[in-house]
Amino acid sequence: MLDQEVYDLSQTGDEVQEILNNAGGMPTPEELLVTFSLKADKSTTYTKTEVDAKETALSNRETFIERGLGKYDNTRSITLQQATAGKYVNVNGQEVSASGYGISAEVQLNAGDIMLVPSAEAVPADVSLFARIVTRTYQKVINYAYTYRQDYPELPATATADYDPTLVYTAQYDETGDTPVLTGWTRNGQTYTTLPATREVTESYYEPLMKQAVAAMPSTGYYVYLCPTSMTIVVSGYTATVNGGVALVVGLGIFKNIATNFIGAPGQSVLAQAFADIFGLIDGLVENTKHMGSFKATEIDLEYLPKVCGYPIVVEGAGAPSIVPRFVGQRYHDTTNSKCYECFRVTNSVSDWVLLN
Repeated sequence: MLDQEVYDLSQTGDEVQEILNNAGGMPTPEELLVTFSLKADKSTTYTKTEVDAKETALSNRETFIERGLGKYDNTRSITLQQATAGKYVNVNGQEVSASGYGISAEVQLNAGDIMLVPSAEAVPADVSLFARIVTRTYQKVINYAYTYRQDYPELPATATADYDPTLVYTAQYDETGDTPVLTGWTRNGQTYTTLPATREVTESYYEPLMKQAVAAMPSTGYYVYLCPTSMTIVVSGYTATVNGGVALVVGLGIFKNIATNFIGAPGQSVLAQAFADIFGLIDGLVENTKHMGSFKATEIDLEYLPKVCGYPIVVEGAGAPSIVPRFVGQRYHDTTNSKCYECFRVTNSVSDWVLLN
């Protein structure tokens, strides 16, 4: 057996064999010395016992770090599937056409999940690598285009919904008195007391989650995203990434705790959900203000004159009107002769204008 002689196993095979022959046989594991090269021109040797000790220390350090971060064992691998070719989601949440890019199929993430997506190179700053699919349902105000009766031009005859030209409602009147009285509307044999005021609309759109202008390509070759709440996302990037690229989803307790941190007393909304709710309320408010129904205000300062069914209340021109009015009550101002005309009936004729002064 060997004494305290040191062997450098970085030597060639012939030299190693010569050492073994001189030692009188194969050394035991305890006597075997393992070489670790610290520099190109220098090597240091350790016994197997020393190597084991260092390996144990490193393993303990790794275990300590994983325990401190709260590492979960169920790391997932997701092979991305391309759902849309030749496009990516930009930082404004819009689909942009571009050769060599794609958008993946939907991926479901849980609160606190960390997703790592591989990429051969950095994507352009306009690409939102991760985007959330947001679906919302709300009541949208219905606007109608009206036609009017020939005998009573101030009374509507039909009403057509703005979102579907086949939805035409016919006005019904009580004709027993001196003036007809509107009693309701009919369509396809069904009677309505009033016209439907709103309709349910469901929309889906992208919410960008990661802007490359502030997140350059990591040196590891993976883009990293921390999911703040459970959501469905898509990945945008090069075709090789979204069409067969293998993404990893890992969980670390410390980040899951951050993502699900409570606001106030336990049982209230988590921080991420609270932000999501605020976003939804603001977004809904913006949408509803685009199509306001009846409202009451003490004073309104309008930058432009309002419109009725898309047509201006007041039309201006030089000389007598040469256009047909669009609704009863519409006015025309002759700016040359200081004359004012008003529409009292709608027959698609210029003669529907009546001079007021």
